[in-house]
Amino acid sequence: MGINGLTWLAELKQAWRGLLRRPDYLLVASLTLALGVATTCLVFALLDQALFRPLPFIGADRLVTVGLQTGEPGSAAQTNVGAPGFYAATKRMDQFESVGTIQTAIRNVNIALNDTASVVPGAYADKGFLQTLGLQPVFGRNFSEQEDAVNGPQSALLSYDLWQRSFGADPGILSRSIQVEGKPVPIIGVLPKNFAWPDRFDLLLSLQPDLTSTSTATNQFIVARLKQGVSRDAASAQIDAALRSVMRTQMSSDEAAKSLSKLTFGALPIGKSIFSSRSNNILWMFLAAALCVLAIAAVNLANLMLLRTISRDHDTAIRAALGASPGRLVSPAVAEAVLIGLCGAIIGLAMAWLAVPILGKWIPIEWVRGQPLKIGSGTVIFSLVSGVAAALLGATIAILRSRRKEALAELGSGAKSGLGRGSKVLARALIVVQIAVATILLLGASLFARSLQKLSQVPMGFQSQSIVTFDLSPLRERVRDIDAVAQQTGKIVDLLQNQPEVQMAGASTNLPTGSQLNMYMQFSNGSGASTQYRPVSQNVRAIFGIPLLSGRDFDEKIDRVDSTPVCIISASLSNDLLAGKGLDQVINLMTESGPLPMRVVGIVGDVKQFGPAEPAPPIVYVPLGQVPSGIWTLLRDFRPLSYAVSVHPGTEAQLMQRLPGLIRQASPDQPISSIGTMTAIVASTTQGQRLNLLIVGVFSTLALLLAAVGLYAVMSVAVASRTHEFGVRAALGATPAKLLQAVLRESLAQLALGLVIGLIVALALSRLAERFLYQISAADVTAIMSVTFVLLMAGIVATLIPAWRASKVHPMEALRVE
Repeated sequence: MGINGLTWLAELKQAWRGLLRRPDYLLVASLTLALGVATTCLVFALLDQALFRPLPFIGADRLVTVGLQTGEPGSAAQTNVGAPGFYAATKRMDQFESVGTIQTAIRNVNIALNDTASVVPGAYADKGFLQTLGLQPVFGRNFSEQEDAVNGPQSALLSYDLWQRSFGADPGILSRSIQVEGKPVPIIGVLPKNFAWPDRFDLLLSLQPDLTSTSTATNQFIVARLKQGVSRDAASAQIDAALRSVMRTQMSSDEAAKSLSKLTFGALPIGKSIFSSRSNNILWMFLAAALCVLAIAAVNLANLMLLRTISRDHDTAIRAALGASPGRLVSPAVAEAVLIGLCGAIIGLAMAWLAVPILGKWIPIEWVRGQPLKIGSGTVIFSLVSGVAAALLGATIAILRSRRKEALAELGSGAKSGLGRGSKVLARALIVVQIAVATILLLGASLFARSLQKLSQVPMGFQSQSIVTFDLSPLRERVRDIDAVAQQTGKIVDLLQNQPEVQMAGASTNLPTGSQLNMYMQFSNGSGASTQYRPVSQNVRAIFGIPLLSGRDFDEKIDRVDSTPVCIISASLSNDLLAGKGLDQVINLMTESGPLPMRVVGIVGDVKQFGPAEPAPPIVYVPLGQVPSGIWTLLRDFRPLSYAVSVHPGTEAQLMQRLPGLIRQASPDQPISSIGTMTAIVASTTQGQRLNLLIVGVFSTLALLLAAVGLYAVMSVAVASRTHEFGVRAALGATPAKLLQAVLRESLAQLALGLVIGLIVALALSRLAERFLYQISAADVTAIMSVTFVLLMAGIVATLIPAWRASKVHPMEALRVE
């Protein structure tokens, strides 16, 4: 007898009513599934926003970036960087409808609103930037041709958030100006609310690019819109020829010209090169971890449904004997699975929605295209489908366990429900699978923890304790040249050093970690190299405890603007580039106006500028007051001054609260930003590892919890079904301790098998994980021992209660069990 739609509906209603009369089972099954759905929902929301969601640009499929390609070809980290000379050449190409540019660096911009000075992140772009992206301000206009011209009038567009936050969404904002770097700048528009860019900024200022420039300094993103019918490959061929020609004009040596053959120029899709390149492949690893948690939840659910199916064996046998079709026999389990799947998915979505604000604080903003992390419609659909699919998979496993040919035997036996031999094997096999998957996740978390431990033990080359830092971008209209900057810095340093909390203060264009400025240096032996160029005030080395290996430190009384230019170099530069004889040598800084000779007066220790996992770069330190004016113009465009203040331990918070007022005393109307501690900055150098550990650690904890709960459930049912056996064994003289050991031995056997399988799979996949680790292999003994110990403890705890019940079985009571 078949089953039609109406019959299915009746079966569905009946099954749901029966399930609702068992709210305890429904709640446990739904919560088990919800944990798996919540993890996959969060990671899919992250993937959706970082990679899958369409960019909010018209015709985004024709948008590309143009320039020098960096990163491994075809990798997620591949991107394009542009230069002023590249932009001028790209503007002349006939493959594009429009071309625009925006500088890569987001700057700290000093602004004043209603006599209140503050610092906001700002970007510089030309008219073609918004035009190429196909964006119109929510009201107002784009930059004009005059504002786009070199030395033209400056103008500004506000971000939607700044407009809301600081101007109360006032539509009359277009009649006002904003003080930018001490100069009034008219507000010409407000960017759309859904504007997306990997690096968040509140102010968009006119870049005014020089279209006659041949500079190859890669400090821009060039965006272009392909003409209809023009392929990206065809455009890349033209780009390669044009940009190689620009590079050749800037290369004076044969060696430099040879290096040109190793460079790749072309066009990349904007989604890949600007957005998804920021998150690399780590998001796929997170998704794999989340799917492992979902798999464990599904296996746990399968075990619960297996027990539920067994409890209905007698009813199923009666229906089979009365001639019910296979479809009607399985319909109750399928109907219950649909309800459990929907409930689990909905609860999981609610859990994920509550967790989004917490996760959003940890996720780098560039991963989510500069927008807050949120759960979109695609994620909701994915969660509902995965929840129902996982529940149906569990029901399928439970249904396959039942065999129609056993139905009449079960009906005639009148035996109580219990685990048959086949069911026991299946339930235990599922537990082994759970433990294996949990092992993989736990090993991943352990490896990340070991990697982070290794990184935290790497000497950075400087000390960071009891140091307060802040950024200051001198107002352009009031502090115009390097002499004025040196004077302002001197006043601020003197004022700070007179404070009771302060031991020493200084300023630099760069802290010992973070961004860089590379300059080409030519050495007396005829060689040359690009090294980091770092102007510093007198006290910076002492504040950070960077050791002076030979020579002397800077002295403001000797190393003045009118004295012979001097420098201090790092040990790696002296040893690798100057054969360990750097002291007293002359280094030529190559500037646009020609070489600037600097005498080396000291050699200092190396610092891990780019974090503990990266080698120490060669660095040239120079006195702040001796920076050439052309280089200072370049520096102030991309980096604020970073002040470092050594304080007495325990006074950091007190000084941080007072800093804005103190700076105003020394330099009225000068805002500061990024007030913090050096310890926090150093901790941020391992932020990626910490994020990996956090997410994989949470997932592995959930996996361990689910596996332990599954093991407890299976062992509880197994013990209950063997009550008669344990009673007989007790009657024959088995002690409670031996019964306890028997149950523990059985549990640990499953645990050991799952552990071995999990470790084998994890080691087979080791290459996928090792790229995210530091000096740690997947076969790390400490990590494997830690995982083994944690799993053993979890397995013992999960089995103790069932084992204790087995040991307390009374022989006479057990023998009365039918």
